[in-house]
Amino acid sequence: MSTSRWLTWAPKVQRIAKVSENEPPKPSKSLSGGSEGAHTEFFPTSECSPAELNAAKSQIFQWVGARCVRRRNVWGSERSLWHDYVDWGQQRKLTGVSRKQFSEIIDLLFTREMDGWWGIALAVDVEAVERYIM
Repeated sequence: MSTSRWLTWAPKVQRIAKVSENEPPKPSKSLSGGSEGAHTEFFPTSECSPAELNAAKSQIFQWVGARCVRRRNVWGSERSLWHDYVDWGQQRKLTGVSRKQFSEIIDLLFTREMDGWWGIALAVDVEAVERYIM
């Protein structure tokens, strides 16, 4: 079994930008622990490299394939999808993406409506509803 090169990627020292003496330091981007658990945040999609963006998309696609249903007639809330993604990533000891980046990537793939998306839902939720309707 081979390890994905994205799981073992480490930034090169040359790629880290040096802050000029006249510019104040920028705060690090991290999320508070809260109920979601502490984890480091990637750069927002607009600020990340193509390699980082592809790694984030790949990880989210894996989660969608493992835990979600994609159909036109289903709707999933951002909160439930995000919490499930975080749990899934923690079970696999993966470095997660930020909630903002998660939302931006899902926005590219599905239709946003209010605080969720049409076309994606958690498989466990859809299975529970189908059991009672049938």
